[in-house]
Amino acid sequence: MNPGIYYDLPFDEYLAIDAVNNSSLGPIQKSMAHYKAAIEEPSEPTEAMKLGSFLHGGVLEPLVALGRYVVMPPFHDQVRRPDGSRYDNPRNTKPYKELKAEFMAANADKTVVDSDWYESLRGITRAMRAHPDVCRYFRDGCISEVTLVWIDPATGLLCKCRLDVLNRKHRRIGEFKSIADASQFEWQIWRLNYHRQFAFYQDGLDVLTGERYEVFVVAAETTGPYYGLRASPVDPKTLDAGRAIYRDCLAKIAECRARNEWPGYTDPNGWRLPEAKMPSIVVMSAADMQKPPFMDMGDVTGTEELGHFV
Repeated sequence: MNPGIYYDLPFDEYLAIDAVNNSSLGPIQKSMAHYKAAIEEPSEPTEAMKLGSFLHGGVLEPLVALGRYVVMPPFHDQVRRPDGSRYDNPRNTKPYKELKAEFMAANADKTVVDSDWYESLRGITRAMRAHPDVCRYFRDGCISEVTLVWIDPATGLLCKCRLDVLNRKHRRIGEFKSIADASQFEWQIWRLNYHRQFAFYQDGLDVLTGERYEVFVVAAETTGPYYGLRASPVDPKTLDAGRAIYRDCLAKIAECRARNEWPGYTDPNGWRLPEAKMPSIVVMSAADMQKPPFMDMGDVTGTEELGHFV
């Protein structure tokens, strides 16, 4: 696909573009062999990733999400014993499994999600609507799910990304992130290398437009009843730190492609503790080891003074 900005590209077609994307860069932290293996055999998404995708779609493209997802009815609240009492674990009962199987068969063309996920989506949506900056940055003149394809100037690699929200009017990139505890989002940026992602997206748009766009991020909690939310632009120094990481990754990819070599781990010279966990060790000489294991008495001679030590 030619470099450019694509506003209506279906997600399946985006996935088919043969280009470097941010999510593929993670395994490089281990080795280039890990990167190549992950490209050739992608791993299955985790439950947390599936929840994130559902919330992402529901927040940014609600009409599309309606056609893609369907919520499992609360059958666990409906099944009862013959006497009308509740089961201790209704999801393990035969009546529940039958109702679930019937519902799944009737909605085979959609992804079935748990009702708890839907409640999370409702809570997050309410929180975003109540936040003035989020309403302004994610609504006014915004376009969701915008695909960028560009050639990295330093390496010549074809790159791609898919922006959550693009606001050409105010020159902003909007990104939505779900998290269990929004008070810890700064650590989440570091743990999941979001700063690398944000810088990658910002630079891609810079290449295509010649303009520097601000990156604005919403971190929304997935659990209630409050569904806390924090929103802010990304600090330039944080973007610079992420930029250094992705630039190093692209350089390694370009070098490995040129040589057609994908090295794995390097062997250590010797196994040792991580530097941060290495204790301070004082190595004693043979002469020091002959001394008694108590402090030097110096010129102390009186019994009164000695009484403090013996």
